[in-house]
Amino acid sequence: MGVVIPSLKSLDITMLYNLDIKEHFYKTLIVSFVSCIMMLFVTELVVPIQSYFLPEITLYAALIFPVHGIRVLSAWLFGWASVFYLFVSNIFIFFLLSRHEENIYALLSTQSVIAWVLVSVISIFTFDLLRVSGVDIKKTVGRFNKDAWKLIILVGFISSVFNSLGHNLIFTSTILPEDSLRVILAFLFGDTTGTVACLFILIYVFKFLKRFPALNL
Repeated sequence: MGVVIPSLKSLDITMLYNLDIKEHFYKTLIVSFVSCIMMLFVTELVVPIQSYFLPEITLYAALIFPVHGIRVLSAWLFGWASVFYLFVSNIFIFFLLSRHEENIYALLSTQSVIAWVLVSVISIFTFDLLRVSGVDIKKTVGRFNKDAWKLIILVGFISSVFNSLGHNLIFTSTILPEDSLRVILAFLFGDTTGTVACLFILIYVFKFLKRFPALNL
C-alpha cells in the first residue's frame, strides 16, 4: 500500500494566501536547505570529476544534477506555491556559490535572474501541461507508487527539455553555437539522472518514516 502524498494542485496562485505564513516560511527553508546540499554535492564532487573528462561541457551543465530533482519533487508536493520556494532557494544557492567572491553582486545579472525564474516555474508548468494533455495527475500522483515514479521521471525529462532550451536562449551570447547540442544533451542527461537520484532518496526516506506509525504516513 503506497504512502499518501498530497495531490498536485492545479494552476491556482491563490493557494499562496490559504497557507499560514509560518508554513510557507518552513517549506521555503526546507526546499532551500536541501537544494543547497544538493548543489554542494554537484560542485564539490560531480564537477571536479566531470571537468577532468568533459571540461567544455562542465562550464554549463553537470551530468548528475539532483537540484533539478528537488525542483520536480517540490512542484509535485507543493504545486504552484513551489515557484516561490524554488526562487528563494536560487537566491540561497547564488550566495552559497559566490561565498568566496569579493564582489558578489557583480556576478548578478539579468540573465541569471531570468534563469532563476525559468527553473522555478518549469516543473510545475510541466505538471500542468501534462494535466491539460489528459494525464490524470491527481490519480497518478496522489499515492507514492510505481505510477507516480514514472510520472515524476517523465516530468523530470520533459521539464529538462524546456530547461535546456531556455538556458540556451538566455545564455545564447556565452554558449558557442558548436557547443549548443552538447549543452542541451548534458542538461537532459544531468537533470534526468538527478531526478532519478532524488526519487530514490525520497523512496528510502519514506520507507524509513514508515517505521514510525505515529507519523501516520
